[in-house]
Amino acid sequence: MKLLGGTQGPDRTAPSAGLTLIEVTISLVVATVMLLGTAAAFSENIQTVDQAERLADGALFLETTLESLSAVPYSDLLALDGNQVFDGETFARSNFTVNVTVFAAEVGLLQISAALIDRRTNRQIGRAHALRCAG
Repeated sequence: MKLLGGTQGPDRTAPSAGLTLIEVTISLVVATVMLLGTAAAFSENIQTVDQAERLADGALFLETTLESLSAVPYSDLLALDGNQVFDGETFARSNFTVNVTVFAAEVGLLQISAALIDRRTNRQIGRAHALRCAG
């Protein structure tokens, strides 16, 4: 006896309910590429944050150095021309150096320039100026 509307036996094909090996492999490749892209962006983010923290530390050191120079008497300022100030105990242990330049801008007026140098890259990353008058 034959039934209408369908086949019986081993020739019958049912719709596939699972995923094939190729589909799973492609899904894993896509997921891996997405994760690698996220990891690269995360790594770059960490480097940017480290650079920003380093710049903030350098700016704070430059500001502290200028505040310390403001406590020096006017008559002693010219003696500081050409000095280097380090943020560490020694030059070798320092992250930053401030090069101090002092010169007479006018009679009774000294200009103090401070250049912040990053010792890791040996590049100037900041500069500040101040004026001091006699009296």
